Amino acid sequence: MKKEATTMKEKFIQLMSASVKGISQVVFIENIFSGLLILAGILIYSIPLGLIAIGSAITGTLVASFGGADKKVLSSGFFGFNSVLSGLAIYLFLEGPHKWIIALVCAGVTAIVTAALINITKRFDTSVLTFPYIILTWFFIGTSFRLSFIKPGANILPQNLINWERELGGSLDWHGLIRGIGQIFFLDEMLPAVLFLLAIFIGSFRYGIYAIIGSAIGWLSALFLGGEISLINLGLYNYNAVLTMIAVTSVLEVKHKNAWITGIFASFLSVQITASLDTFLLQYGLPVLTMPFVLSTWLIQNARKVFPNI
Repeated sequence: MKKEATTMKEKFIQLMSASVKGISQVVFIENIFSGLLILAGILIYSIPLGLIAIGSAITGTLVASFGGADKKVLSSGFFGFNSVLSGLAIYLFLEGPHKWIIALVCAGVTAIVTAALINITKRFDTSVLTFPYIILTWFFIGTSFRLSFIKPGANILPQNLINWERELGGSLDWHGLIRGIGQIFFLDEMLPAVLFLLAIFIGSFRYGIYAIIGSAIGWLSALFLGGEISLINLGLYNYNAVLTMIAVTSVLEVKHKNAWITGIFASFLSVQITASLDTFLLQYGLPVLTMPFVLSTWLIQNARKVFPNI
């Protein structure tokens, strides 16, 4: 009996460890302390949102465990990060008393979709990245326009491009440089963003430096290209650049020391993709999410197979 209790305790600790690492894996880090710091930042912003984050990570990890995922990969939190993002997105973009249930269901389904897409993308030697969460979030949001059980939020209603006008003017706020890091987890306040940056530095000093560079590139590029000041101030042009910079320079297989140049280019490209996708998806009521990061990173990852020096 005592042995069974010990085994159950060990399994619970392993589950929680993998789940917390799943939160840190959103920024490519396998570190329980980084995961806890990110979770703390989310909880400071909103306790319900923090509970959804850890709940989604646990759900995704459990689904992967029941599915028979490789234990080493499972313990790294790899099957948690897409579930975390999908859970947060659904909770924020939908309305109604059932949204927390839908968020956790989506988190579980995301783990299955992640497994399926890993099997597909590995045939092309391409990383799955955050593509599973993007597809599932768009799917559930699209469903909300047809099924009354799922209610769309007011901020994602489809808009007619004919009547849409770009916001002009406004005062520039340099805090947008840091907010871009917080926007990875949909947060626009300074304290959570600073905690997220600190979590990245704890996991990897190099990743932390690249996160700052990526955020600066996104912020300055959007400003130089004439982006809307309100969106720049919120950091909405930065977060994809942050993820792209880290992925292209450090996470993907890099065979030379000048990868940071390619990272700068890819981060700059992600800003333009963000603007383009935002315009295209506006009429469908769908958020851009991290699709600019995925497209920019896939471009470089596959181009390197032909141009190994980039």
